[in-house]
Amino acid sequence: MFLIVTATDTGYIQMIMHNNLQAMIARSGMTKREVAAIKGVTPETLSRHISGKIGISLNDAEQYAKILGCTPQEVFFASAPIDIVGTNLLLANDDDDPKKKEDFKWARQLTSEAKQYFPVGLTSGLEGVGAWHTQIDRTYTGRFNFMENIIELVLLEPIEKQYVSPQQCAGRLCYVELDDTHKCTIEATNIVQALVYPNPDGTYTLVNVFGLGNIENKLLKWATPVLGANMMPTQSVDDVLSSTHGRLNNFM
Repeated sequence: MFLIVTATDTGYIQMIMHNNLQAMIARSGMTKREVAAIKGVTPETLSRHISGKIGISLNDAEQYAKILGCTPQEVFFASAPIDIVGTNLLLANDDDDPKKKEDFKWARQLTSEAKQYFPVGLTSGLEGVGAWHTQIDRTYTGRFNFMENIIELVLLEPIEKQYVSPQQCAGRLCYVELDDTHKCTIEATNIVQALVYPNPDGTYTLVNVFGLGNIENKLLKWATPVLGANMMPTQSVDDVLSSTHGRLNNFM
């Protein structure tokens, strides 16, 4: 579940984002009335903070955290962070060869840097899921700059156990690792992102979603489907807590 949308008395649409305030109150052993009194708000306002009908600001989170003996992060986030298991780095192509049509190159890899993504708004269904993070080299100024900081969710098991499931991947956008014979002018590694189509002989045809060409009849080491994407993510707790508006800006 991402966001709850409800009708209001005025006819406007209201978006509700989950937080972890109720769980922190329960863990503290305090009553909601006690928390509201110390915070200096009415019980009704506290209830609206808990439900997400009133957004929790940075100051609110810090005050609730002090009252409840926890951190602002624990107040903000209803879900545990997701490990970032893969990265895309878009590099400017500094090769002057006029035969090379594209001005960039993708360097994709699995990562073990122990970085995490905080899925604001998600409350369940994250077991067995990892995050794939896209970054753009600052020397690149081309058409794919919009992809900076995109987060995509992928299944972990196909990567960990090194397999391809046609049922999971056929016709879907996936990250895949090809066999060692792969060579491509726009891909610096054997890990690529593409639509995956199985062939009768056990090989696969990969179709680039941006029209940058196909890779035909390749063996795959593993393939994992992209389950969803966040185009404007908050990458860390620090990003959330340093927001200039003092509010969460990540609507997953």
